[in-house]
Amino acid sequence: MLEDYPADSLDIVMRAEYKRLYGLFVEKKNPDQIINEHPETAVTFFDYPMDIKYFQQVADVNIGQLWMHTDAYILSMHGTSDFVSSAAEHELIVETVNHYHPDKATHAEIKNADHWQLDAESERVSQLHNQTGLNSLAATTALRWLLKVKA
Repeated sequence: MLEDYPADSLDIVMRAEYKRLYGLFVEKKNPDQIINEHPETAVTFFDYPMDIKYFQQVADVNIGQLWMHTDAYILSMHGTSDFVSSAAEHELIVETVNHYHPDKATHAEIKNADHWQLDAESERVSQLHNQTGLNSLAATTALRWLLKVKA
């Protein structure tokens, strides 16, 4: 997304992003309210796949604490074309779970998959919603992992 802006605009974009995220997740405003109050945030809004209230509720949860206390086996898959989250975030999930519950979590990096495990050759393709369908590597990775965990 930021590659569309000249380098001297990075500060402006990031300040708008701060206002957008703070408005959404701390102040619990809807996107229209934020854009009306801060028109510069309009360029960083994208269509969320679920109702914004869902994301606002998630923002109130201490997710790290949930990972600390889970006793489930975890497969943390990250797509190389994911513009929503980073590989480091998924690796942190695995580190956290394995710290408290050794050998319960596994990380898998899925080539050409986006956040929703759809085929996307880049983050930009995913962001523009130009995906072509489900990434089969995500499904086969999950199935192999399930068979291994079951064994």
